Amino acid sequence: MTYEQTMEYLTGLSKFGIKLGLDNMRALLDATGHPENGQKIIHIAGTNGKGSTGAFIAAGLMSAGYRVGRYVSPTVFCYEERFQVNGSFIPKNELPLYITAVKDAAEAAGITPTVFEAETAAALLFFKNRGCDFTLLEVGMGGRLDATNAADKTYCSVITPIALDHTAILGDTIAKIAFEKAGIIKPNGIVFSAVQTEEAAEVLKRAAGEKNARLIFCAEPVIHNDGSFDYGEYKNLKISLKGQYQYQNAALAAEVLKHITNSESAVRDGFAATEWAGRFQVIEGDPVFIFDGAHNPQGAEALVKGLENYKNITYICGIFADKDYKKMVSIAAPLARRVITVTPPSPRGLDAAELKKEFLKYLPDVTAMPLEAAIKTAFNYKGGCVAVFGSLSFLGEAIGIVKEQKNGQR
Repeated sequence: MTYEQTMEYLTGLSKFGIKLGLDNMRALLDATGHPENGQKIIHIAGTNGKGSTGAFIAAGLMSAGYRVGRYVSPTVFCYEERFQVNGSFIPKNELPLYITAVKDAAEAAGITPTVFEAETAAALLFFKNRGCDFTLLEVGMGGRLDATNAADKTYCSVITPIALDHTAILGDTIAKIAFEKAGIIKPNGIVFSAVQTEEAAEVLKRAAGEKNARLIFCAEPVIHNDGSFDYGEYKNLKISLKGQYQYQNAALAAEVLKHITNSESAVRDGFAATEWAGRFQVIEGDPVFIFDGAHNPQGAEALVKGLENYKNITYICGIFADKDYKKMVSIAAPLARRVITVTPPSPRGLDAAELKKEFLKYLPDVTAMPLEAAIKTAFNYKGGCVAVFGSLSFLGEAIGIVKEQKNGQR
């Protein structure tokens, strides 16, 4: 297939939607020759922080000299961003090779995969072909029945903070959601967890005990006024990612890296070099622009905490309709001086006019606009901060518009 045919094929698969369950994915792995076998898979689940934690782990492993594959979703800049080796996206001319291999194998076996299942199998083929020392797989949704959980063995499991999200599918309590996340724990395996609520922690402990797995909770980092932090024997670590919540993600990654590399220099150098677009990403100027993928109430709380030292705050916000956007708005709105709502480019996107109505309950200056108009308008609010947040689906475009606008002002 050509690149265009590849994208058409994947678009065609998207009509099957999200189907949780492992039987189809296991059949697809069998049809593609079990590319997961022999790979040291670091499997990452959780509600928030999966991408950032994976970015820290990958950077630390690369600093230690390992070749690292990362499978991430959703993406910010382009489709190829989902498949990374040592930080480089899969080349556009190579992507069709792996998707075609999955398509041919699926058709020969009489399997109709979802788009996420096809992507997961293609990612594993890509990483195996590139000879990756470690493969980082991010769960798409939940964990227990997610396509990434079809591999029988993993090197370790990593669980970031658990909160309410996708409640219609995963359950309406922390305990139910934690049960789904705990499904990635393998028998006799090792699992690293962020600091959790008592309710979530108890579920993880029970699941680990039932599977005779070793469960390690990371400790709280000690944060200093200069922005550095201590984690156990690692002192004065510095991270390049902004946002108060990144210290928690870095602490979890440090615990994982300590187990794998036992190298302080790998942690220190990797953390300083970590990049992860759209996660409290700051573009300096007047006004300052901040981009963050806060897409649920817990993410909104973290965003608000990160914005505490900024003044004259303008929001540009777009959220999916299936998220708890009313709770997100109630958390974020009190900090804002004004809000511009946008509609994310997805069938799941909440209409900007509906989101505007919700924000109007808390402040009077709320406008609904297309994204480009919203950003150009926000450039007029000098002496302040513009926080662009919500679905990752529009952040890449937003970042591009801001950079283009800034270049045009020079």
